[in-house]
Order: sequence, then structure tokens, then C-alpha cells
Amino acid sequence: MHPKDHLGRLFGLLIVLSMFAVQPAFAAAETCFEISDRAFTVRECLELDSPSSIAPATAPIASPVLAAAAHELSWNPELLSQVSQRAEASGVYTRTAFLDGEAMELRTDRFRAFREGSADHVRFGIDLEGQETASLLIETVEDGARRAGGSGALVVESGDGRSVTLPIVDGDVVPSARGSLGGTKSSFYMGCYIDTPAFDTYQADACFHLGTTPSIAAFKVFLPYTPQYVVWSQPSSSCSSVFCSAPISPGQTVYGYAYWVINNIPTGPVSATARYIFEPGF
Repeated sequence: MHPKDHLGRLFGLLIVLSMFAVQPAFAAAETCFEISDRAFTVRECLELDSPSSIAPATAPIASPVLAAAAHELSWNPELLSQVSQRAEASGVYTRTAFLDGEAMELRTDRFRAFREGSADHVRFGIDLEGQETASLLIETVEDGARRAGGSGALVVESGDGRSVTLPIVDGDVVPSARGSLGGTKSSFYMGCYIDTPAFDTYQADACFHLGTTPSIAAFKVFLPYTPQYVVWSQPSSSCSSVFCSAPISPGQTVYGYAYWVINNIPTGPVSATARYIFEPGF
């Protein structure tokens, strides 16, 4: 047989074998955030089921709105932000605590999400399986004259069929509406205020202030007992008690996010958002 015939048959055999070769499975992309203090560590991870394309150009979802949505889901805002950038996504969110070397699974959410819209309109939704908060939908429309983050609504639905609509104005959830469903569900919550010359009180879940001069955003974890210790990731990982604070200037938004340990059991998270609105005359 001519050598060229041998090469031709060998090439054909390789093609046939390649058709039956086991193709490598998609390696799920995982992103994790970790906060720790002394012997206590909490790791929150997001694992996507398959490759997913970045959503086409649509109106942006303002950071304060995503923070409010993450608060309702009890997710790390950075992880929810990653999901919100995709046209479609599905996967698993996990929260695991490590205390004195022992791992404890705190929560597992299987989810499906989508994002659609146009340059001045966006719809982002996420559904969870078997959780108290069953679904969440953000829908905003940009005002061409102001371009301030859009106006619309954040709709939250619980597993038992209850739902609430939180208005969005100028790229933020209306402060008076925060916490209507997913906020202060019990005596475990975070409060905040922006320091002023007046007597300031903590507001559950969200606070805001109008002004023109730099100030301090103060946060506090409210619990019906004294925890062994508290771990903060925002506004500063250096905080270690139920109190934490950070500088804030007009036009800024500062977030609080914390866990705690009681009877050697990791618990949380709770969160709050402080927004300082620039407003001359205040």
C-alpha cells in the first residue's frame, strides 16, 4: 500500500476517534468573598452553572439599588452585582462559616437570573429555590434630563406569596420604604445614621442625610443578647464590636455588612446603607 494511503487511513481514524472522545466538562466559575476575625471566618461563594454572556448595553443598575436588593436576599452585594451583569445566569450561592477549624454550612441558594432592557431601561430578576425571599425584580427607566440612576421599583416576593414594591427614585430605594419585607424581620438588624449636630438616632436598614460638609456614617448591629464577637466586612474590617463607623462625604454611599458569633454559633449577616445626598442649603 502506498504510504500516502496509510496516512489517509490514519487521518480518517483519528477523526472518527475524536468524535467519540470524552469532551471536558465546563468547569463552573466560582467567586468567593471571605471575612475573618480571630478564630471565626465566613466565606460566601457564587458558582455559575455554565458560561454566560455579559448582558447587552442596558441602563445601569445604581449601586444603592443593588445594595438594597442584596439586603433583601441577605447576599454579599459584590456577588449579586456579578450576577446582575449577565443576560442569563444560574448557579448556587453558598455561605459557610469556619469556627475553630470546623466548617458549618449556613445557607445554600440555587438561583436563576436574567437581565434585559435598553440603553435607558433595565429589568433584572432573580429567583431562589426554597428560601424565605423567593424572587426579586428590579425595573428602572432613566430620565434623559437627569440621568441620576433611574426611577422605577424593586419588587420582592416571599416564599409564602407575600410581596412588596419598594419605589426607586434617582437611583436609590426610597428610604422610608426600606425594610418593608426583607428588612427588620426580627430583633436582629443593623441600624445607621449620618452624624449631625443634632441628636442622631439609628434607622433600621437604611439612613440618609442632606448636606454639603463631610461627616461620619455610624453603624450598629442590634441583637437581643451580647455576642461573643462581631466580624465586619464593611465599612471597615477593623471594627470588632457591635459599632462601626467610616467617613462619608456628600454624594457618597457607605455600606455596613456584619456577622457575629453567639454560643459558638456563627450568625448573620445583617446590613445597612448610609447615603449622603449633596444638597446646598442644608
